[in-house]
Amino acid sequence: MTQVATTAGSPQTCWTETAACIVAAGILFPEGASSSRRCPVALHREFPHLPWVAPTTPGHDSIVVEESSWRDPSIDLYHWDATILAIRARRGWVLVRSEGAAESAVEALLQVLTRYQRLAPRTNAFSRDESFLCALSLHRSLHDLHKPLVRADYEHTLDVWQWVLRLAPDASLAMQLAALFHDIERLSSEPDERVEQYALDYQAFKDAHARVGARLAAATARAAGVAAQDCLRMGELIRDHEHGADQATSKEAEVLADADALSFFSLNSRGFLDYYGPQHTRTKVNYSLRRMSARALGYLGRMKLSPDIQEYVQEAGISSLRATRTQVVR
Repeated sequence: MTQVATTAGSPQTCWTETAACIVAAGILFPEGASSSRRCPVALHREFPHLPWVAPTTPGHDSIVVEESSWRDPSIDLYHWDATILAIRARRGWVLVRSEGAAESAVEALLQVLTRYQRLAPRTNAFSRDESFLCALSLHRSLHDLHKPLVRADYEHTLDVWQWVLRLAPDASLAMQLAALFHDIERLSSEPDERVEQYALDYQAFKDAHARVGARLAAATARAAGVAAQDCLRMGELIRDHEHGADQATSKEAEVLADADALSFFSLNSRGFLDYYGPQHTRTKVNYSLRRMSARALGYLGRMKLSPDIQEYVQEAGISSLRATRTQVVR
């Protein structure tokens, strides 16, 4: 049986690891230009916990993203990852330097914040509870961040957690735990090399991954002191998370599947393509799109995707997928 060592750490230590590094966001407008009142409204709608700032000049602790550079199709996302993730060493603002139009700058800022939302984590009453903080600490201790694939999984699970809270601000303790631990099986099966591309039946491979992960996650959460009923519900959600909106057994299951797929597109898709190549990435894109609800599909047009991933999304027939999902919702 696959096993993962479980040693709970200090909740305070873990909270420091995931504390807000981005403490405010805003736009630098050209001299003489006036900011639109819609700017803070748009930010508050998607990131209600993040303060809006409108400085005339960037502070020394600010990271400034040039809108023109961010919008460049040839942009090196790895460059921006290194630049913006450096904010982890301090707390500061993320600002977009506008080219002039407020709406365009807001769109760019929201794309930036979406990619790096794990640096400005939102929480609710459940995620401020000691049992969740203990689980968060244990989650961090399980990941050897010196291993690139393990680090990618770690960043992904934090991002899925944030997508869950973005889609369902009142998400339960079990939902948030499921977001954190949904890929725990990979810590023992694929920490150094991925094998999913060799699966003869991709859905069967993913279902097995989810079943084993559900058992491991339940045992891990119990070690962190999570109540039995929450461990049980978390396990159910993880077991079913590789199925999409049309097969979801509950609204919670749909939200977790959406959050997982959205994180693939907003955070992992470029790295996935670089690791696996076009053929398997097309498989993954199609698989992820089929899992997503109409609401989740709507986010795709509001996130930064590399040109190749955009091409694969269009190849998959995103318009017809949206129409089909809308009919299901109705």
